[in-house]
Amino acid sequence: EKFLYKNKKQSMYFTFNTFKKDSKQKIKLNVEKLKSIIFDFDDVENSKKDLKILMKCFPNYFYILNTSDLKYQICYKFENDASIDFDEFEKIHFTLSNYFKSDKNICSIEKLSRFPKSINKKNGNQINKTILERMISNKRFKLS
Repeated sequence: EKFLYKNKKQSMYFTFNTFKKDSKQKIKLNVEKLKSIIFDFDDVENSKKDLKILMKCFPNYFYILNTSDLKYQICYKFENDASIDFDEFEKIHFTLSNYFKSDKNICSIEKLSRFPKSINKKNGNQINKTILERMISNKRFKLS
């Protein structure tokens, strides 16, 4: 399965969701299967607290990334491919993101995650290295 992408600045991204075999663009129409849900916490004042609230409600996360100072992504990998309408899934993701105060821009199914140890040079000259904080490889989130 194709899961690695890089942009023109050589930042590396990945996804657990499956894109159609010959797709060349990371657009919603090219997503074939849903395999995970990701929450992105960017509010430096509250992200750590909001992340802990989410983890308390849903403790079976797969990994946590520190994407820059006090900014985090947390991934929940599904036990099985999600057999849910993609638009419906995005609505649920948006609702959960709103409730847990995570970034709603990541709620679209074609979104990618920054690869651990890759460089995050997003805002001007600030350069941050993405760090894999924690990973629990035997955990899967049951979607039923």
